[in-house]
Amino acid sequence: MSGPRRFFTSPLTIRVFQVAIGILMAWAGLAKIGNLHGFAEQLHNFRMMPVPIENLIAMSLPWIELVAALALIFGVRARAAAILSAVLLAGFTAAVFVAMARGLDIECGCAAKIPPDRLLDILAGLDLPGHPNLLVGPETLDDAGVYRIDGERCLVQTVDFFPPVARDPYVYGQIAAANSLSDVYAMGGRPLTALAIVCFPVRELEIQVLKDITKGAVDKLREAETLLLGGHSVVDPQPKYGLAVTGEVMTTQLMDNGRARVGDVLVLTKPLGTGITIMAAKAGIATADQEAAANAVMAALNRTASQIATQMTLKSCTDITGFGLLGHASQMARESNVCFEMGFDAIPQLDKAAEFAGMGLLSGATYSNRKYAGDVVAFAADIELAEQDLLFDPQTSGGLLLACPGEQADELLSRLDESVDTACSIIGHVVEKTDEALIRVTRGGRQ
Repeated sequence: MSGPRRFFTSPLTIRVFQVAIGILMAWAGLAKIGNLHGFAEQLHNFRMMPVPIENLIAMSLPWIELVAALALIFGVRARAAAILSAVLLAGFTAAVFVAMARGLDIECGCAAKIPPDRLLDILAGLDLPGHPNLLVGPETLDDAGVYRIDGERCLVQTVDFFPPVARDPYVYGQIAAANSLSDVYAMGGRPLTALAIVCFPVRELEIQVLKDITKGAVDKLREAETLLLGGHSVVDPQPKYGLAVTGEVMTTQLMDNGRARVGDVLVLTKPLGTGITIMAAKAGIATADQEAAANAVMAALNRTASQIATQMTLKSCTDITGFGLLGHASQMARESNVCFEMGFDAIPQLDKAAEFAGMGLLSGATYSNRKYAGDVVAFAADIELAEQDLLFDPQTSGGLLLACPGEQADELLSRLDESVDTACSIIGHVVEKTDEALIRVTRGGRQ
C-alpha cells in the first residue's frame, strides 16, 4: 500500500477527521441553539404565543446535530449515537408538551392582573398624597384616576397592559388598545393621547410581530380619534403590550363606581366569556368561529356606549375586565352602599362559554376573583357551579356595567341596540342592602 493511501486509511487519520468533523458539527449546532438561556426563553415564549409545529421541529434538529457531533468526537458507535439522539429528541418533545400544558395555566389578557385582594393589601397603610382637585383616586379601585382642571373639565388618566390574548399579533394590538381606552370611557370621558408600553423578546420573536402589534393598536387608536405620542419599551422574555391613556371629561358627565342608587337598572354592554373562550382556544377546543367572536368582542370599543350613557346623564358605571363581572360589580355595590340583584339567564354570553366552564377551562384568575368576591355574592340554589364560574371569569376589554334610573332603562337599551354592535342586556337592578350580600344571583332575568 502506497504511503499517501496508508496515511488516509490509517486509524489515526480517520480518527482525526472524525474529531474535526465532529467539532465543526458541534460548533454549527451550538450556533443554532444559541445558549441554554435562549432555549429556555423560546420554550417560555411558546407558552405565550402559539409556535408552528415546523418551528418546534426546527428547534429540535440542532440538538440532534450536537449529539451526533459529540458521538464523532468521542468515538461513540453509530448505534449508541442513534440511541442518544432518540433520548434527547424524546426529552425535547416532553419539554415542549410540558410547556404546552403549562401554557394553559399562563394568564393572558386581563387575567394576568394581580388579584384585587392583594392590591388592597398593597394599598393598605400607604400615606398617599391628596388634593382638593383629586376627584377619583386609587382607594375606590375605580377604572381611572380623575383630577379636576377647572370648574368644567377633569383630567382622566389610566394605564393597562397585558400578555398576548390572541394568536394574531395585529388583533392582539387592537384588543390591547381597546382595553386601555375603555377605562376612560367607563368614567364618561374622551381619550385624547396615549403612550405605548412594550415588553418584547427581541431575540426570540421576529420584529415584524411587534410591528403588527403596534399597527393593530394604532388602527384602534385612529378609530378612537386618539393620538399616540410615543412610549417606552424593554426587552422581556414574555411579550406584553398596552397603553397609558390621558383623556378629559366634563365635570357634569363624570361617571364613577360609587353612585348606583336603589331603583336603578343594571345594563351590561358586552357578552361574558372571553376569558373562558381564550382558555378553550388555547386547549384547541373552541372553534375558529368561537375564537373569532371572542376577539371581535374584545376589540370593540366602549366608545358609543359611553357616549350614550353620558348623553342620558347616567352617574355610575364600571367596565368589566380582569376581576370578572362579580368582582367589578361587587366593588360598585360596595362603593354605592347598595345590593345588586342579577338574573343569570338575562346575562349575555359568548357561544358555549358556560359549557367550556363546565369542562374546567378556567383561568387561575377565576379562582382569585371568587376568593375576592365570593363571600359577598349569594347564589340561588339552581345556579350551577359552571354558571357561577362564568360570572367570575376574568374578561379582557369587557363591556360597561351601567346603573340607569328605571324610568330611562327602555330608552337606554333601545339606543344601545341601535348603535352598539355587541350584545347589550338589562341584567338586574339595584335594591337596598339588608345583609352582608352585595350581589344576589337568581335564575330569572329582569325583576
